[in-house]
Amino acid sequence: GEGGGEDEISNSAHFGIRAFAPVPAGADPAEVRLRRLSNGVSVNTFRSTAEPDAVVLRLCAPGGRAQGNCAPGSLLLATSTMLQGGSVGRYSREQVELFCIRHLVELYMEVTEESVQWDVHCPVGPDGAGLSAALQLLHALLTDFQWEGAALTHSRSLYAAQHEARTKSLEQAANLALLQAVWGGDERFLEPSPASLAQLELPQLEEALRTCMATERLELTVVGDFQQRTLDRLILAYIGTLPPSAATGSGGARAVRAPTWPLATLPAPDRSTPVRRMRLTDSEPRAVAYIWGQCATRFNTGGGADARLGAGGAALLAAHPLRVSVSLELLTELLNSRLFSVLRDTLGLVYESCVRFSEHQLLPTNGFVVTISAAPAKVEAAHGAALGVLRDLQSGRLPPTAYDLDKARRAVLANYENHAKENSWWLSRLQHVQADCLPAKDIRCVTDYVHTLSAITTDDLRAVCATLGVGEGEALSVIMASEPSTAAAARAGGGG
Repeated sequence: GEGGGEDEISNSAHFGIRAFAPVPAGADPAEVRLRRLSNGVSVNTFRSTAEPDAVVLRLCAPGGRAQGNCAPGSLLLATSTMLQGGSVGRYSREQVELFCIRHLVELYMEVTEESVQWDVHCPVGPDGAGLSAALQLLHALLTDFQWEGAALTHSRSLYAAQHEARTKSLEQAANLALLQAVWGGDERFLEPSPASLAQLELPQLEEALRTCMATERLELTVVGDFQQRTLDRLILAYIGTLPPSAATGSGGARAVRAPTWPLATLPAPDRSTPVRRMRLTDSEPRAVAYIWGQCATRFNTGGGADARLGAGGAALLAAHPLRVSVSLELLTELLNSRLFSVLRDTLGLVYESCVRFSEHQLLPTNGFVVTISAAPAKVEAAHGAALGVLRDLQSGRLPPTAYDLDKARRAVLANYENHAKENSWWLSRLQHVQADCLPAKDIRCVTDYVHTLSAITTDDLRAVCATLGVGEGEALSVIMASEPSTAAAARAGGGG
């Protein structure tokens, strides 16, 4: 539906100014704004002309899979059911789809380990017409979505099909085994089984999503080529008029907000079997290995590895919110280079290898995964060699050198210069910057990226390397190799 007029908007909602901060060199200091609406919703906006007439919005709430006050899998199934349904108010799914097509609005929904986020991409349009359509859609989904039994049935069927497909894929089956160990078998962080989803009904899904998306926990981030006055008017009309949750109270944005979020206790990893060796029937002779270990959290959220984090070499960066995050980006480049050099160039053991650090910001844990693809006869040696590379780096036997740092810095800077032209890249930089449960993240995560990248020293890298959990009994691995169907049949029948 349409929003009210100017008088109605000013009476129903208002902005509380939280901060005006500078942005990277050459931009107007007023281009980044952090504010909070009277109903408790945090609003982060960054005006960028890198993508003309384009804008991206992210509506986010902390919680996700780790949320402790709802049934495991309920937020995942709720999100899928919304996507399979789509009716809002008196408008059918088909009408909503036509509305989005007419205004070129694209909606993506995701549930991560730590949050629920809805991303909307659209053109700004004449007089903000596209932006208005995007915010109208978000308002309607939050206030007047129609939960339908047919959509729930379809969602369950899709998950059942995906569940069966994952167990037959070498890479996905190995990944599931790794997740089982990393999260100690906690079903909140695993792919839900069809049996568990069958126990969830529409009222549970609706309640889980409503609890998660309470206004005092919502954060709207907008990046794009908008006019600030137009955006402010539309945000007040469609987000400012969301009914405040009971927890927000009459104080609205000025009320005391809880510094934490409903996170159930995180499970300890299952280290009873540090290396899990498995086989799966596959038409091709191939194998994968995954190595997981803990590391420092990006924003000092209390992970066990944070205790190992030293002060580093640059006193200026010792308490900077980007110190660990940028160091992990540099370590990604450094480790990928070393893994390739040792495992492929020197030993000829792998087809490919890579490392990825998790993007967690809120969880009191962080980690990395090394992925190895190799021939079955070489995967064990490749796994051992990869562990050796990690341990040499962590222990200081082969620490990061000035050459390593300069090479990694050039790669990360090139990546930044490429992605900084994309509106979507800035979303994660601004996301959670006002979160009360993440006090260490502030506006410097937007303004100081290049400065921090330039200031990181080898001492900073060594300090972060020391947090890598790769010692005996710390790292967890899954090695999965294929076997021909004839061999699998023979084993099942008790043959050799």
